[in-house]
Amino acid sequence: MRDDDEKRVEAILQLASQSADIAAMREDSMDFQADDPLESLVPSWFAAHLTSEWTAEDYRTLLSRPPLWIRSQRSSPKSVAEQLTRELGLEPQAVVASQVMPHAISCPTDSPVHTAPSYQSGQFEIQDISSQSLLELVYPTPKGHWLDACAGAGGKTLQLAALLGSQGSVTAYDPRSSALAELAKRARRAQLSNIEIETRKPEQVLFDGILVDAPCSGSGTWRRHPYLMRQTTEASVFEAAQLQAELLDTYAPLVAIGGTLVYSTCSLSRHENEGIVSDFLDSHSEFAWQPLASRFGLSDSGNGITVTPRIFDGDGLFVASFKRQ
Repeated sequence: MRDDDEKRVEAILQLASQSADIAAMREDSMDFQADDPLESLVPSWFAAHLTSEWTAEDYRTLLSRPPLWIRSQRSSPKSVAEQLTRELGLEPQAVVASQVMPHAISCPTDSPVHTAPSYQSGQFEIQDISSQSLLELVYPTPKGHWLDACAGAGGKTLQLAALLGSQGSVTAYDPRSSALAELAKRARRAQLSNIEIETRKPEQVLFDGILVDAPCSGSGTWRRHPYLMRQTTEASVFEAAQLQAELLDTYAPLVAIGGTLVYSTCSLSRHENEGIVSDFLDSHSEFAWQPLASRFGLSDSGNGITVTPRIFDGDGLFVASFKRQ
């Protein structure tokens, strides 16, 4: 085995989830040097796409498995954590409410939470903590009519509907009928009545807020889907950026005057994030940058916020907000 291959194997052993087999392999392996470049395990183009220089700890987090995160919906995070621990027969404190994110709860990786009675009754929803942070940074006023334009299976749709409350509503659209069917199922389980599912792309309707959680290259999800690390190419990043710009152009006219347009991706590439924001503002004088809420030690300096995996021990994502003048 070549030296560089040995280093890659050693790094993978150090980053793998703890188990008896992994521990035995670690004992038989050479000592891992802290200064070995972890970035050698990610695509060669990745570092040049970042908006700031990453530390070894950033790369170590990206290359490790994250906890399974859930979001409490109808009970306090503490009570949900205690109930789920009992239902799954886990050790005390295996399921822990976040001290940072209001409704986030950490579970052991691969926990079968979907089998728990509290999940079936809608007490919580599976949603990564970084995904939860997105709308907490937008901090929408609890009223108004919003559109989730790329709703998918509806994780953010459910959270947005809960944040808007009984005085607000969400129209959810996605071109994939199977995703909308799953969203409808989840909305019923969550007992949310302020979600309307639309099978046709909305046109000639104005919304107080629109969320464009755009399809992207997905580098922010590499922790959960490491195989994507080798499938994602630099070309796919630029292809995604073209689609993202088109989506913003499509939905911008549907934002009411004084309304909010939120753009987000699960990418860590500046070409899909800050670059899209800059180009959008240059070509849409009717919109201005709208600062996100300064929360969780994060602040928007004028070009959105990138949530790296290390910040909350979750996925990576980007979010920016605009106001229609």
